[in-house]
Amino acid sequence: MRFLKKLVQVCRGLMREVDVMGLLGGEEFAIMLPETGDDKAFEIAGRLCQAVAAAETPIEGEPMLHFTTSIGVTSLAADDPHIDAILNRADNALYNAKHAGRNSVCARFPE
Repeated sequence: MRFLKKLVQVCRGLMREVDVMGLLGGEEFAIMLPETGDDKAFEIAGRLCQAVAAAETPIEGEPMLHFTTSIGVTSLAADDPHIDAILNRADNALYNAKHAGRNSVCARFPE
């Protein structure tokens, strides 16, 4: 739980007021970046990934601990039938990031 709280703290520190973050389940979050193009969203995800890796989490009696994250990026398409289409693309990109060695960002944008 301590690491999830730290993750939220780091993300909120980089998010704008209009951005929205929510827990999807388990250890998966979604962040919506309104009026943000594909390239900028990918750049922001990269900054989030770096900021999480640089964050220190204290554990009493232990040295500071670090953790990493993997991020999948996508965008809304005009012909997306429902939210599941967007979440599926983001989830596929997330699994690509995890398979790339973790602590990375992958994107899967609509065609």
